[in-house]
Amino acid sequence: MEAVPASPTRPAEAQTDTPMHDENTSRRPPRTAEDRQRTRRMLGVLNSTLAQARAPRTRPAPTALAHASMETDPAASERQARQEALEAERRAHDAERASVRQDTQRVRTLAENLAAYEAAHRMARANKRRLSSFLVTHTARRAAGAREPRDANEVAATEGARVVPQIPLCGTSHDYEVYYLPRKLVPAQEDALDAQEEAVDDAIDQADDDWDRARASMLQELQDIKARLTKHHVAW
Repeated sequence: MEAVPASPTRPAEAQTDTPMHDENTSRRPPRTAEDRQRTRRMLGVLNSTLAQARAPRTRPAPTALAHASMETDPAASERQARQEALEAERRAHDAERASVRQDTQRVRTLAENLAAYEAAHRMARANKRRLSSFLVTHTARRAAGAREPRDANEVAATEGARVVPQIPLCGTSHDYEVYYLPRKLVPAQEDALDAQEEAVDDAIDQADDDWDRARASMLQELQDIKARLTKHHVAW
């Protein structure tokens, strides 16, 4: 028998594999520290660029733009100064108008109060003097459940005399005042009326003095406000 020669295929492949692996390995030089630093710097620049691209763009504030434009443009600075002066003038004008409106309303209120208080004082004065010549008594208070509300006109009819403490009027234990004058007075009633009239005269004098002081104060305030309004060319 003839001997079969061994196939040279596998040894040949085995011989060629090792040189190819060695050749590829020799072509890839090892990375140095400088290469690694360069790579990190490039990655840092790339990340910073991407972050800036993702961040929203912020515009400078209008005031900053205005100041920047004024620094570079004198005309813009002058326009800004004129605008600020106009705004200050407008605010001063608005404050002046508000003050005039307030003073005008106060003048009307003072004038109305002076007329109303003068009429009320004269009415109360006349009522006090007239009622001081009458004797007065009261009705007894009714039971709480049976008490009827008093009519507003009835209350107003005697309101002017209530400021006289010397004349006993409706209090916590009475409902109605009853003024009367007998055809013939007994001595005790005459003495009571004389004392009552003297007390009312003193009360009237005191009320007149109090009202004169209050009226003088209101008139002075009215004159002061009118003087201020005259400066603003508001005539009364």
